[in-house]
Amino acid sequence: HYDTTATENYSTTSNNQRLNGNIFARVSYAIDSMTDLDFMAHYNYSHSTSASYLERGRNNLLTSELYNYFDTNMTKGNSGFGMASIDYTHKFDDKGHNIRASIHENHNSGNSQNDFIRQYTNGVEYTIGQNFDKCYLDKYYTNDLSADVRYNRPLNESTDLSFGLGYGLKNTSRKYNVSDSAHTTNVRDLLRSYNFDDTENSLEADAEWTHRWGNFTLELGLGAQYEHIDFRYFGSEVYPFTIDDTACNFLTFSPSIHMSYRTQSLHNYKLNYSLRMRHPGEENLTTYKRYSVDSYSMGNRNLT
Repeated sequence: HYDTTATENYSTTSNNQRLNGNIFARVSYAIDSMTDLDFMAHYNYSHSTSASYLERGRNNLLTSELYNYFDTNMTKGNSGFGMASIDYTHKFDDKGHNIRASIHENHNSGNSQNDFIRQYTNGVEYTIGQNFDKCYLDKYYTNDLSADVRYNRPLNESTDLSFGLGYGLKNTSRKYNVSDSAHTTNVRDLLRSYNFDDTENSLEADAEWTHRWGNFTLELGLGAQYEHIDFRYFGSEVYPFTIDDTACNFLTFSPSIHMSYRTQSLHNYKLNYSLRMRHPGEENLTTYKRYSVDSYSMGNRNLT
């Protein structure tokens, strides 16, 4: 029933090892003098192992509690990241009148195992019964696909127009399993284990107007994006109870204004303003409590 004033001291050491490999390719092809096609692909694979050791002491001054504990973390895992893109550009003339279309795909996946051991070394309230041994298994993947097209149209020597349209689809899945890591049992921790699926669709459009008066340039832009998020937390295939299931829609705008002036002696003066809005993700919105060893985090459904 009281706030607790406490002092803490700790020491920690860690060791990390990582092995990475990359492969990539790029092909550019000129269909004709006015049309280009560009293809690029890249993949990265990583294997990592780490170990950390933490010793912490805490003294609760109000209740006169004093205890120490020792944490051991052993983690190993693999991850892979791949991307591919196709860009098509067609020029109608050599004065900036062109159209460009692009398709991009990103894929990220991985898995890790973390063995965590906590041992209390002293303290009246913290006996050997407080010690625990946990195994955290994390398996995830994300696939992000986007397509966009941009049309650039000079109206005259001093005025340009540009229009863009894009669509995105993102899928994320995660299986997070916490269990007793003792050699004789494998008991699932239902409070801290969960599966997660998330699907996000987005549609965006923007327009830019640029005009030049001598050495002065003014550029005005306005973009809008509509996004739909549908995510679900659930127990697992074995325990398929739903923890949180929510769909949200967001409409955001991105206005901008850019002004520049160049003097005869080639000094440049610029004034730029742009507004960007980022919608909250599932980690900001979910009411599900994600527990770590000593704390938990959760979101706020009312965020905009």
